[in-house]
Amino acid sequence: MDYDVFLCCSSEDDDLHGRDILEIIESEGYRVWYDERDSELGQSFLQNLAQSIERCKRTMCLLSDNFVNR
Repeated sequence: MDYDVFLCCSSEDDDLHGRDILEIIESEGYRVWYDERDSELGQSFLQNLAQSIERCKRTMCLLSDNFVNR
């Protein structure tokens, strides 16, 4: 696996919480795939998502009102 964690959150939560959580996880030595930073250009969102999840050992979702209501 290329990454330890696939970190998923709403784009509305990126600046508020997502990047903070990303920094905390990476500071512990984990390799994190994060959409806002690691998406490959030229692919559809769903292609990126599917390929990225396959490359990660586990998935972590930040469940917020923004995420659920989207």
